[in-house]
Amino acid sequence: MSGLLCAGDLYIDRLTDSGIGTGMLPVGNATRFEITESAERVQRTGRGRANYGQVLDEVAIKQPGTLGITLDEIDVSSGTFTDIEVTAHLGKRSHLGYRNILATPAPVVTNEAGDTTYVVDDDYTIDLRLGDIIPVDGGAISEGETIKVSGSNGAVSGSLISGGVKPQIKAKLVLDGKNLADGTPVIVTVDEATITPDGAVDFLSSEFVELGLTGSMRLQTGKTAPYTVELLDA
Repeated sequence: MSGLLCAGDLYIDRLTDSGIGTGMLPVGNATRFEITESAERVQRTGRGRANYGQVLDEVAIKQPGTLGITLDEIDVSSGTFTDIEVTAHLGKRSHLGYRNILATPAPVVTNEAGDTTYVVDDDYTIDLRLGDIIPVDGGAISEGETIKVSGSNGAVSGSLISGGVKPQIKAKLVLDGKNLADGTPVIVTVDEATITPDGAVDFLSSEFVELGLTGSMRLQTGKTAPYTVELLDA
């Protein structure tokens, strides 16, 4: 039997609160995907003159396994957005929630009712790279007004961290791996895990920034194990 040294692509299916899958997506460059098993040892020790402190019986009780993931890259796909509402602040930026806004087709900016379309440069400017809209002082947009923006964003290859949104998510995880020792497939499947951040992210670190995640695995109804590892012949 060959040794095991894996390379692989990690996929995630984010589950709804009721446990329904929403579709598998690649998560980018995962530099760590580890499962830790543990057990609690329960011992009965002697108290007699001759056996004081000696182990008379011992039982190992299985503890829930833990999951560790480290990502240093997440891919963000292209798409469209419709009627994103922002509050206008004259001469100041409001973020649309998207980066890499496409100039063609041009974004459409309207009032809240949608019956007035504002004119770029006269009424507003858009920082396409950052996805910020800046109402022009003296234009048709009023301070504090709610405006709507529709448009398209291009794909972004990089890292996206949505911070402070949810303290945990439920997800199914699949590692599509290959044993570099002999080229055979290795597939690791975690049917359901509750995932949370496991530490600080130092954005000014002198090293490459990584996002660490940790989680616990749940044994689903009808399953015999919370995860499986398939070491295939071909």
